[in-house]
Amino acid sequence: MKLWRQIALPHVLLAALLFYSSAFAAEQKADGKECATSEGAPGKAVTQREVAADGGKLKYTATAGTYTIALEDVEAKGSIFYVAYNAGPDEGRQKRPVTFVVNGGPGAASAYLHLLALGPRIAPLGADGAIPAPPVALQDNRLTWLSFTDLVFIDPVGTGFSRSLEAGDDGAESFWRPGRDLEALVEFIRLYLTCEKRWQSPTFVAGESYGGFRTASLPGPLASGIGLRVNGLVLISPVLEFSFQDFDAYRPLPWALILPSYAATALHHGKSTLKRAPDQPLAAVLAPVEEAATGGFLTWMVRGDRTAQAEGTSSLTDLSGFLGLPEDLVRRHRGHISRQTFARTLLQGSGRYVSAYDGAVAGIDPYPASTSLRADDPVLDTVTALLARAFGVYAAGELNYRAEGTYQVLNPAVGRNWQWLSSRRSQGFQGAADDLKEAMSLHPDLQVLVAHGYYDLVTPYLATSYTIRQMDLDEAIRPNLVEKIYEGGHMLYTHDAARAALYSDAKELYRRTLERLGKRGG
Repeated sequence: MKLWRQIALPHVLLAALLFYSSAFAAEQKADGKECATSEGAPGKAVTQREVAADGGKLKYTATAGTYTIALEDVEAKGSIFYVAYNAGPDEGRQKRPVTFVVNGGPGAASAYLHLLALGPRIAPLGADGAIPAPPVALQDNRLTWLSFTDLVFIDPVGTGFSRSLEAGDDGAESFWRPGRDLEALVEFIRLYLTCEKRWQSPTFVAGESYGGFRTASLPGPLASGIGLRVNGLVLISPVLEFSFQDFDAYRPLPWALILPSYAATALHHGKSTLKRAPDQPLAAVLAPVEEAATGGFLTWMVRGDRTAQAEGTSSLTDLSGFLGLPEDLVRRHRGHISRQTFARTLLQGSGRYVSAYDGAVAGIDPYPASTSLRADDPVLDTVTALLARAFGVYAAGELNYRAEGTYQVLNPAVGRNWQWLSSRRSQGFQGAADDLKEAMSLHPDLQVLVAHGYYDLVTPYLATSYTIRQMDLDEAIRPNLVEKIYEGGHMLYTHDAARAALYSDAKELYRRTLERLGKRGG
């Protein structure tokens, strides 16, 4: 389903618009009023710092501030908070790439990617994703992406320190829908490039989870709205098609596509019949599970009647062994193994349950006798609490930005009140696969990295792999999309090895993209 077409001009006008917008983009002048700090927000805070990064000491400028976002047909204005990092001196900055970073939810601030993966300062976690008790002291991030790109972390309205400039929730809710959300991001990017004089910089967008959905959807409205062609995209644990997030009794495919993630989790905890030799890639171990999930198991589920339920014993025996679950449970649920059922059953009897956000991590179940999972997620909730405290200290201390109120790392009100459909006549699921395909087809130089974690039960890696295969990209541009799967969860970077591998793969994406720009002369 094409999302950006809902807010773009007719496609036949795109080429002309790009021509004229691009011609004037670099000449846009910063308006003193639109570049000013949002009403009621602290003034822009600028500090000079240094980080011990990959390759040595790196001097950088950190800027924390806000822009006021005004959209057509929206009475309320939004104040969007951001933190930007620019490496080195001001001279020559136009030639340095700049990356706009956003998290997901909807309702999540950018603090997850900011303080756990990409930024110059990081909250240290255990090597295997273990989360220490707060408070934590931030330390230099040796693997900060600032070593190869400037970074701008964006908090959408309702998250972080971003808010509506209209009293009450109604103003904020006017931004809480897919189309308006993209419009706000486009306007923010326009303001930043204009006010900071960065229109000539190679431009990238990176996003996680729903932020990956945003990232895949943005190239169209950026091109049609402000004449900006992005050079590269990084999608971390993305949702490309929300139809695969809907687990109901009549649609078997989502139930099948999550099974390899269950199997990877069961193997990690020693509950699977799968065996892994030392140094054997996890992809090779999971290959038969992927084959069974999209083959015999899916056929069994599609048939769906009692005759089919009586058949398929061999494949069900294998599959239940792969998943570490009793065969009678798989058969009784008719293959509809929910995340909750899997989380409670895999480690049954141990008083533990696995995290949906990182199946490699298990938490203590405070209600082991309960028939339902009543506890919070042992990864998401713990990380969110850690970041809320860490970012508040970081903003007021190192960034010298003192805002009123609490920094909202994860605002549940945004998710509860998100208006998914653009009109009452619309129906169906939001999707970004067509948007991504069109962006890559219209701009054949666009480079894309898609990153997933094997232990992610929230956005299963096979759902994205399946979607990419169904996109049927032209053979000329298919090599431009690189898919990587790491041994981590939804926030795969909480595992040191996965974070290092993601850093290396992202660095290669930027090198490849900038090399192609150089070969064509700019």
